Amino acid sequence: MNTKRNIARVMMAAGSLVYLLGIWRTCPLFSGKGYFLGVLVMGMFAVLAHQRASQWQEQDDGFIALCRLVLLLSVGLLLVGAWYVPADWHEKAVYIAAWFVCLYGASARRAESAGRDRPLCRATL
Repeated sequence: MNTKRNIARVMMAAGSLVYLLGIWRTCPLFSGKGYFLGVLVMGMFAVLAHQRASQWQEQDDGFIALCRLVLLLSVGLLLVGAWYVPADWHEKAVYIAAWFVCLYGASARRAESAGRDRPLCRATL
């Protein structure tokens, strides 16, 4: 069980490292670097929020649909940004694959810890 969690962490770290270092080297402007960092954070937030809602077994279909919409928007922003990055296509493909590996590692890590423990403080009204 611990091995699966470590593999997911390594996937998330390696994916984000390849993605961020590659984009940092490729993008000449600081605003472009911030754009791609924002796309990564937005995608990871959508995946982790969706996993957390699944973990708590909340059946809020609106929230789950919103998470999926945010994830689709971040994929679209990634593809549009990759289209205009001044790099070769094989280099762009590596960055896109690294982004997906990072998100897969984040979702696998959350799924592994889904059955462990519940939060200590949960608001009940």
